Amino acid sequence: METFAAPAAQEVIIAGLLSALIATERSPEFPTGYWPEKPAPPDEKAWNQSVDGFRAEFKALMAMVNDPAVNLVTELAHAEGQTILRKLLMLADHNSYHLGQMVVVRRLLGAWD
Repeated sequence: METFAAPAAQEVIIAGLLSALIATERSPEFPTGYWPEKPAPPDEKAWNQSVDGFRAEFKALMAMVNDPAVNLVTELAHAEGQTILRKLLMLADHNSYHLGQMVVVRRLLGAWD
């Protein structure tokens, strides 16, 4: 059985959410808009498509962050009092929490190289 890198799984979920929050006028409906319909991808191909999709989203997010024309501290029109920088900090906090969970699970499963 092929194993997947722990950070990739976490990044798939979070970067897509961050991109959606920055790019739209409204956040998804809570809680249904934040959770997939099924608990896991149906097969390895679907999983890999999710990972590839995340990587593309993450690359676009990094391009936005590195764009000197983007002011990271301007308030977002659809999120009173929030900025892109605040969303990025929330992403880092969220990622670190879930990455830690994934490390613990992999260690418990003996899947840590």
